[in-house]
Amino acid sequence: MASNDDVDMNTIPLLNCPAMLHTGRYDHPSLRLDDFQKDLDLVELERLDRCRSNHARRQFCIVRSKLRHLLAGYLDIVPEKIRFQYGNLGKPYIDSDQNHTGICFSVAHSGGWFAIAVSHGKKVGVDIELNRPGLKIHRIAEHYFAEAEKVHLEKSNDPSGDFFKIWTAKEAFLKARGSGFAFALNKFAVGFDTNGIPRLDRLDDVTDSVANWALDIPGVDSRITIAVAVKTRE
Repeated sequence: MASNDDVDMNTIPLLNCPAMLHTGRYDHPSLRLDDFQKDLDLVELERLDRCRSNHARRQFCIVRSKLRHLLAGYLDIVPEKIRFQYGNLGKPYIDSDQNHTGICFSVAHSGGWFAIAVSHGKKVGVDIELNRPGLKIHRIAEHYFAEAEKVHLEKSNDPSGDFFKIWTAKEAFLKARGSGFAFALNKFAVGFDTNGIPRLDRLDDVTDSVANWALDIPGVDSRITIAVAVKTRE
């Protein structure tokens, strides 16, 4: 019988963001949904029933169970007793009555991988993407990237690698803000310092500033790119 402990997960301290990153895979064939469903509440079970494919069911059930077990360690609460509330865009957060330490988290998944970023009292977003060869990166960049990001790709010695770094950083930033794509992707720009460390270079929002944000893109596995964004100050 498989259990939550059978889902291998790596914990990665981030060098450039005040957050912890937890990564793993949910696609091992030995993992059975019945062993993970017991951790879910009624709202989650209803969402599970709405999943249209076996892959989507496995993804949601196993990753949500793993999230509960992970947060239980931060909150000192039994996993199945954690209560989630949901924002306007469906992003879950811990019920304030249980979240006395101000835990914030973000979840992403792609191609059998999942990533969970956790911070204390700071808005956090994470994104993960498979590094897909042959993707028409310049066509996508032309539609969605800021001008400075397009120029960076044109000059890059590794345009494919840099494309995925910029894309995941942009999505992580939007998830941390909680605005989704209502805030256009070309209204802010991701850049890199001389050491290759990512940063927010431009932000067209009078209520916010690039100085309020930190980005990190840790090297986890050559098959994927993961980015984390944290709002370090309000």
